[in-house]
Amino acid sequence: MKEMIYSTHQEQATPSEQKAKDSTLVRETVFALLEKYLPNICKKYCFDNYRQFQCTLDSNWGVFDSSVAFCEWGNALYAWSLEDLIGKDRSLALGDQPSKLAITKYFSKILFSVPFMERFKDWRFRRRIRVPAYIKAIDPDAYKVFWYLIDQADMESITQRIGRTIDDIACITKRIKQELMKRNKSHLLHQTTILSLTQIQQIDESASIFLELPSLETTTIKQIEQRDIHHAYQKLDWLEQYIIDAMVIDELKATSVLQVLKQQAICLNDTVQPESMNTQHIYYFLRKTLAKLKSLHKQLSQSSKEVTP
Repeated sequence: MKEMIYSTHQEQATPSEQKAKDSTLVRETVFALLEKYLPNICKKYCFDNYRQFQCTLDSNWGVFDSSVAFCEWGNALYAWSLEDLIGKDRSLALGDQPSKLAITKYFSKILFSVPFMERFKDWRFRRRIRVPAYIKAIDPDAYKVFWYLIDQADMESITQRIGRTIDDIACITKRIKQELMKRNKSHLLHQTTILSLTQIQQIDESASIFLELPSLETTTIKQIEQRDIHHAYQKLDWLEQYIIDAMVIDELKATSVLQVLKQQAICLNDTVQPESMNTQHIYYFLRKTLAKLKSLHKQLSQSSKEVTP
């Protein structure tokens, strides 16, 4: 009897040992989730990197040449995701001795949440607004001017912030507007910016802030419109999102998209194999996807109107 009691006492883990076991289980579970889902997230925002580097997250993606350098974004995303999910004591919400299923459900919910994707975009692009490549090509400081123009900052303010002459800034601004007009994308300079009132005190007092208060009704309508479009986009599958990102946002040609799909052996439908596809299949799939996006957006807009008093 004494031996049995002693054996049971030995098998019972101390609080510190149990905490270490829980921590190990959380890490292993999060590692498995990231290995499964991070490649899709990274490839969604890969843009042209797959043409220049080897992918570290998916061996079937990117350049198939061992002499080419590895893409740094994959490993950086993995490290950032670990820090975001595990490094902020989020697991405390799980309580003591959580099961693997509970851990998986908890972190999956975070991983697929809008706040997680917004934090990822802030880290990946430094701001939520991605600067098109043709804007970056204008001047080394063109991306900064682009951001300040969206913020509705005046010329003198931009000059002081960047440290360039007013003539330089005027020239860059003119070229940015010309490039946008050429591509019918002037609307990119008139994006709605949401400012958190809880973060106002964190803004550097030495920085000049220019706030223009538009009509509350107009702002609300725009925010609802953008929210509905975002929700409609999220209802598309990954391939539909990729086609829109590649051909509409990044303005890639159908031939380039076709080449990628053939390299990855990805079918647009069950009837046509990758090797048999041509650009007409790409254009047809794009038209179908845009029509689907429009239909989803219309449904969400109607729902918003019914809910809004």
